[in-house]
Amino acid sequence: MRTISIDVPDETVANLERAAEERGVTVAQLVRETLDAKARELGEDFTSAAALVLAKNAELYRRLS
Repeated sequence: MRTISIDVPDETVANLERAAEERGVTVAQLVRETLDAKARELGEDFTSAAALVLAKNAELYRRLS
């Protein structure tokens, strides 16, 4: 596992600490889980967008090939 350091505003840290405490996890666990979920979401968004473009332009690609 790698370590990433980022600067975070105090208000954000307070919000993270509160949310982590409510869930019974550490701030690090909460941040890891949130980043992982967001990364998966971004990957799914890209895949969906690519599929849409490919489907929309299928006839054009067929003609060009």
